[in-house]
Amino acid sequence: MPKWQQRLASGTQVLLYLLMVLMPLAGYLGASYSEHGVQLFGTALPVWAIANHDTAEWLFDIHGAMIWVLVALVTVHVAGAMKHLVLDKDGTFSRMWFKPSTA
Repeated sequence: MPKWQQRLASGTQVLLYLLMVLMPLAGYLGASYSEHGVQLFGTALPVWAIANHDTAEWLFDIHGAMIWVLVALVTVHVAGAMKHLVLDKDGTFSRMWFKPSTA
């Protein structure tokens, strides 16, 4: 694979994992600063932050922006996988896909 594809694949993977941590964290913090607080399956969690509408909105805006970045990254990831499967036929896709059981 060309170096730019390796870098794009690595960067996409790092950003996907980073967003899987940061996106729920921003949502949790936004809910913590909201008037309603955080609930887990209908049970209110302990309140540790004073309600602040501006801070909650700022965190929810970050959370919402991360959604679109995540959508773009998943699109790039799927497009790359399809490129390797359909165009390149280089075996890269088979390394990512489920392996059949040999038992």
